[in-house]
Amino acid sequence: MSKNDHDHTFKLLLRQASFVIPLLKTYLPEDIQKLIHWDTLELYQLSGDHKEEKTLNEHIADVVYQARIQDELGFLWIHFEHQGQPDAMMPMRTVNYQSSELLKYVHANGLKKCPPIISIVYYQGKRPYPYSMDIADCFESPELSMRYFSCPLLIDLASLSDEELTAHAGIGPVELLLKHIRLPSFSKNYRGIIQALQTVGDAERRIVIRYLIERADISENDLKIALLDYLPKDEDIIMTVAEQIGQRYFAQGIQEGTQEGMQKGAQREKEVIAKNLFLKGLEDDIIAESTGLSKEMILRIKKENLK
Repeated sequence: MSKNDHDHTFKLLLRQASFVIPLLKTYLPEDIQKLIHWDTLELYQLSGDHKEEKTLNEHIADVVYQARIQDELGFLWIHFEHQGQPDAMMPMRTVNYQSSELLKYVHANGLKKCPPIISIVYYQGKRPYPYSMDIADCFESPELSMRYFSCPLLIDLASLSDEELTAHAGIGPVELLLKHIRLPSFSKNYRGIIQALQTVGDAERRIVIRYLIERADISENDLKIALLDYLPKDEDIIMTVAEQIGQRYFAQGIQEGTQEGMQKGAQREKEVIAKNLFLKGLEDDIIAESTGLSKEMILRIKKENLK
């Protein structure tokens, strides 16, 4: 019997409410049990085999049930995972699964909040499970790691004043640009922001020069003048990027013009065919079917040729 046979058997058992409900009433904490409306418990997801993100390990898919809980709380997800071998990273795998499935759910349903979820790892190993199920123990420095795990630091440029950003050593002028370039006010204060880039390192300055030329909602000529006024030693990159972007837009314009011309030519050809079919006495329905033109267009062609 392969290890997938063990998984498959457990998954079949989880299809049976007569197995799942006693299982949950045996192992779920009592406070959770009291929240659940047991008559609403139903299989929510039983997907096929899949690869875990990051590790790309093949394994039999997990099973998820959902049940209504106290009215103001909505419903609860209960996620089952069968495990035949011990894995020190099991808590991390569980979090990976939870976040992946919850994100897919809220995005698919246009929601802003996730339902609560409880994961149950059902271990069918030959020996007692040797590892901790506390995710903190997955880290080498648990205290430091858990201080920021699942709680990312937010850098919100919109909430920081220009004075605060300017005071940031080594990055202030770039942050000032990143904050303002998407705002309508940028067209009024872009020269001061470009002037501040004089203090930025060469590599960073050249990156933001390209960014400015590509993304700033400023006339190409005005922007080029300001860049050359305040950053004259970067004239080579300024002119090179401006020329590259100009060529790209020119090529794009030619392509769009060519496509438009081809579309107009195809339309004109259909109209000529429709005219010839009309002059031969064919019915409107046949002309429409033969050319793909609308009946309104065929009526217009008929009127033009009846004059």
